[in-house]
Amino acid sequence: MRKMIMALLALVMMLGGTASLTMAQDATPEAGTDTAAMGEDTAFGVGLDSPATYFSDRGDPVTRISVVDIERGWQDYGEYYEPDPGVEYVAVTFTVENLSRSNIIVEPYDFSMLDAWGRNNSRSWVSVDEDSSVQIFEDDTALASGEKTELTIIFELFEQTEVGYFMWQPDSGIIVMVDLRDV
Repeated sequence: MRKMIMALLALVMMLGGTASLTMAQDATPEAGTDTAAMGEDTAFGVGLDSPATYFSDRGDPVTRISVVDIERGWQDYGEYYEPDPGVEYVAVTFTVENLSRSNIIVEPYDFSMLDAWGRNNSRSWVSVDEDSSVQIFEDDTALASGEKTELTIIFELFEQTEVGYFMWQPDSGIIVMVDLRDV
């Protein structure tokens, strides 16, 4: 009798797992569907001004980032920060919007750039020339609920390398990405 109950319990769990998998597949949009146009938030953006959203563990939108501009060969670096031969600075300007009801802190070392060769480039420690009007995102930035800010972060890429993905990892195990390959 005990084996019969265990077998029945296993069958119920297996069917329940299959049903939830089927439901999840039905809720997933088809490949190539523009979910942003459907009014749905997603953790992946494509191109400039395309939002990518960071979600809480409950599925609530917390923050949204959008890449506003990319500048290859950025030149506003300080006197002692000239890039190495064959390397160029790439400035990425983006917005971060706090969608939650609480304050958040955006940290510069949570951002990286995946280039077309698959190399994950962390932010550069370059300083800005004193005559430049550019402010680099170097320190943690606090955002109140509903607040939006524009930030610029600098990466070092090999000159012949194409830009790939702008990535933000605000929490362990979570990555928000913007595809910049065709920009």
